Amino acid sequence: MNTLPHVTTADSRTFVTTTTKSIRRLRSIFIRTKEFCSRDHISGIKYMICQKSSSEELHQLKKLYFKKFKTFGSPAACMWFLKHEPQSLQENYDEFLSGFVDVRGNNPKRLWRLIKKHCYLDLDKRTVEFCKLKLGEEGYGHKVKLVRALSMLSNPASHMEFMERYVPTSDKVDLSDDDVKDFYTIQSKLVGLLNLVQSPATVLPLTLQFCKGDYLRSALNPLYSCMCRLAENDTKPFVDKLNESKAISVKKHATSLSCVLYDTDTVLSCFKSTTIPSVMAALKYFTKNPSDRLWSLLETKICDVEKKDLQVFKWAVNTILPLEYRSRYVESVWQVLDKYESNEFKQILVTKIDKEAIRRFQPEFAYNILQGSIFKYEEANNFVANVLIHLKDNGKFSLLSKILREFKETRWNNKELQRDSRRKLNKFVLSLFETYMSEKERDKEFASELATLFKRKYRKVEYVRF
Repeated sequence: MNTLPHVTTADSRTFVTTTTKSIRRLRSIFIRTKEFCSRDHISGIKYMICQKSSSEELHQLKKLYFKKFKTFGSPAACMWFLKHEPQSLQENYDEFLSGFVDVRGNNPKRLWRLIKKHCYLDLDKRTVEFCKLKLGEEGYGHKVKLVRALSMLSNPASHMEFMERYVPTSDKVDLSDDDVKDFYTIQSKLVGLLNLVQSPATVLPLTLQFCKGDYLRSALNPLYSCMCRLAENDTKPFVDKLNESKAISVKKHATSLSCVLYDTDTVLSCFKSTTIPSVMAALKYFTKNPSDRLWSLLETKICDVEKKDLQVFKWAVNTILPLEYRSRYVESVWQVLDKYESNEFKQILVTKIDKEAIRRFQPEFAYNILQGSIFKYEEANNFVANVLIHLKDNGKFSLLSKILREFKETRWNNKELQRDSRRKLNKFVLSLFETYMSEKERDKEFASELATLFKRKYRKVEYVRF
């Protein structure tokens, strides 16, 4: 195996000169080396090559560099040539195109932008022709790497014409077929980079043809990007087209786009006219534009959630609402979960309720959650503790006393349940006092009354030992 001399950017000034000896040495490296180089070697070689000189030997060496571009090349070197010696790049551009897809970590976005600016050299047209040719070549293994260059350099109208052959004919893709899978990969990459095409109005009609089934995810990036670059009035036909889809997943994005693009009155009209579940879209819009009008909309959407759609609350409960609406939001969500007896999502919800919301709860509602969760699941311990500490209602100690009495009567003398019951009580007591001690301002009367309550119900040994 051939060993390259240690050429790095740091020491290249001592190794690299434009002398005949160094040129011959580098030529020897080009000829002998067939494998990939390290980044340090590539940087050092770039420093040697990217120099202005009238030397014929260096000119020939640059030609050899492009022939060996897949081994030694870097987009940064091409950018140097484009700025300082565009003629050299023009002469060797075919070699560059053949080799750039093999360059490790290849993503020459800056180079494509620069080529686009230097359109008088026609390098953009040559790149587009090369990409189209190779994309149609059976067995070519680097098709995905060509898509970005094609998207950035193509004329919008001709690119849309080229894309027509990749428009999906069905919603679903059979990924078990390798040929179908490869074609789907190219389709997804092509539509995913349509936002790089300069004309959003030209791109959107074709993008909408990908907004279905297995292709929808890839189409979302150009869909949102292009819609946000259009004038508001120009977007409405495209939103209407999305709303005409039978797929709920597509209709949801029509609603989401409306929230991004339109004024509040239009958004409210959109939400009221849609029949699809749209809690998350309404929630996101409300958090950005809190008002009583939008709260009424959000409350309606929450109440309309069906049992099959409860999964939405797994994400919805993580949203932080303005303080004045926080307690009302929790109450609305809890009522739906209570209606469908969804203990799984109740457990998630109680861990998200903060003390600021608890202070605004109606006592009856807080006690309803407390009774339904205390000693049922340990995740509720912090919530119960915060209710007892922060809820301004004198009835909380009477309720806790009743719960503790019933808990002891039903479980304490049952040998099968006794150990587990004592463990639960111990964990609850620890959580309660840890929460109390973490408060900056502690109510001494609360601690005294709580201690008295436990003393009446249990001997110390009953909840410390288990």
